[in-house]
Amino acid sequence: MLSLSRLILAATAPSAAAVADSAPSWRPSVSTLTVAAAVAVPLAAAAAAAALVLGVVLPPRNFPRDVPVVPFWVSLLPFVRKQRTPAVLDELYKKFIRPRMNKKGIVTMWFGGRWNLLVGHPRYARALFLNTETFIKSGNNAKLPYSLIAYYTGENIIASHGATWSRFRRVVAPALKQRAADGGPHAYAASVDAFCGHVDAAAATREGRLVVGDLVQRFCMDAVSGAVLGRSLETLTTTAGHALSQTVLRVKRGIFDPLFLFFPALDRLALLLRGSARSRLRKDVDALYAALVAAVTTGKDAGRVAALRVADAAGLGTPGAAAAAAAREERAKAIAAAAAAAGGKKKAEPAATASLMEAMLDAVEAGEWSVTDFRYNFMILFIAGHENVQQCLTSLLYMLAIHQDAQDRCRREARFVLGGAATSISTWTPADTARLVYLSKLANRQAAPAQAGGAVLDDVVVPRGAYVAWHSFGLHHSEAVWRDPDAFDPERWGDDGRVRGGGEAGPLAEDPFAFISFAAGLRQCLGQKLAMTEVTTFMAAMLLRYRWSLPADREFKMTPAGILAPVGLELMVEAL
Repeated sequence: MLSLSRLILAATAPSAAAVADSAPSWRPSVSTLTVAAAVAVPLAAAAAAAALVLGVVLPPRNFPRDVPVVPFWVSLLPFVRKQRTPAVLDELYKKFIRPRMNKKGIVTMWFGGRWNLLVGHPRYARALFLNTETFIKSGNNAKLPYSLIAYYTGENIIASHGATWSRFRRVVAPALKQRAADGGPHAYAASVDAFCGHVDAAAATREGRLVVGDLVQRFCMDAVSGAVLGRSLETLTTTAGHALSQTVLRVKRGIFDPLFLFFPALDRLALLLRGSARSRLRKDVDALYAALVAAVTTGKDAGRVAALRVADAAGLGTPGAAAAAAAREERAKAIAAAAAAAGGKKKAEPAATASLMEAMLDAVEAGEWSVTDFRYNFMILFIAGHENVQQCLTSLLYMLAIHQDAQDRCRREARFVLGGAATSISTWTPADTARLVYLSKLANRQAAPAQAGGAVLDDVVVPRGAYVAWHSFGLHHSEAVWRDPDAFDPERWGDDGRVRGGGEAGPLAEDPFAFISFAAGLRQCLGQKLAMTEVTTFMAAMLLRYRWSLPADREFKMTPAGILAPVGLELMVEAL
């Protein structure tokens, strides 16, 4: 900008010879400076704006040139089209992304306020998931530290890497494993029965119409709180629980505002406007966290959570040095006592507590976690524990409403394995639900192996600092991998849950990285078993108790971004 001003001043000044003839030195007049400024400022602003626009609409110059680019405006289409068809997300993929993805199995695409490399082929997915030291896990806290979504989830077990991730995993993994071992269909019985109470009410009406979206969210919140965190939020049975679910919905709608998702830097500006809606949302996030923790806290943990709140309000890293020292001393005494009882042999520390809340509180009091660590891990476990299952269940209900033959087959299987509609979920065992072979084909759980190997993203040179992600929809609808990838075909999977061999499912479908439902490698989802138990239990109960279809007077839009699922789903339900 300074050099441009100098050029303009030079252009408006007399020549050196003229200056020498007329006066010993030349000074621009006020009018000359005014004209120069009037020209320079708009030009400089225009140049800066052009640079900014080009930096957004075009990928960085150091991105690989042999990777096809999805035009910038394609990412805008889900948010600006006035009329969206029920399958807008997959239509956009087929029209704009798939032709480019087919060329190489990887594309350059804009989302989350930056250009990214998105992989949609097993060979790139393998390199991405197995080379964790090359492709370092990075969450919104690192990519967008000033954004509202980063404030919502922070640094957590899903978004962290290296020593921080290991520190989080040491606490969370054993607790989740214990919950999965202790649990089973019976752990979700109360939540499923409460959900079915609402379905019964809808089925008893003249029309038999059920609004699904809100109820499924409430079910999933209730299920994760009761089966994983230790105490039900009662979102399906109490007014306070329902109000809490509405708060979650309001916060999510604000956080995932398309404008701020597309241009997350706007959140930085919103921080300066304290009275803005975005600033108020931060207060809502704080209130939501406090309400969730209070709701799942059992009586025995009330004092510990109270100390946590005091430390959080005071900005302390832990509830206090004395509490942390006392906790370490008690743990040391327990280990010493166990060693003495074993004749001097030192044994490992006691197993993780049954409750995930207890395990995380133990970590804070022992000084292993800070109060902030507790907050963000609590929130991400709650969010991931209900949102992904919510979308899965909504999609399953939708697909089985369309494909009545598949719904009938699942129902026959459930009746054969579990009994009739009157059977109690509390009597079901994990072995029983494992025999629901056809249902498992619809809610497939195949996971890629946790092995090491390779050093680069196959044949693509990735510039330092670039973000690489896997395009789930692209990988699972790749014409290079799957035969007829857009068709609803549960028979792609055999009775063992694995892709059918011999190329029946597709030319590359047997590759372990062709279908990734719970991430892969060392970062596979720790809650996978819990999630599948919840999905299978819920769907089996629905199949035994109801028949459902889509209303003839409605069409359903799909989510404009993220996990594909119908928005505002309604069903016509009939009790059996």
